Amino acid sequence: MAGFSTLRIVHGKGTGALRTKVRGYLTRKKMVKGIETPPLFEGGSGVTVVKI
Repeated sequence: MAGFSTLRIVHGKGTGALRTKVRGYLTRKKMVKGIETPPLFEGGSGVTVVKI
């Protein structure tokens, strides 16, 4: 993964359907160590922070 240990995926808030799909996909990947929602001032529920 080119030396990255954290990824920020911006999917927006909307209805939450895309967030649910993205997080569901990520939880099935072995390389993913954790998934977090950042604080509101960093995007809140419109962003998923992925630890790899």
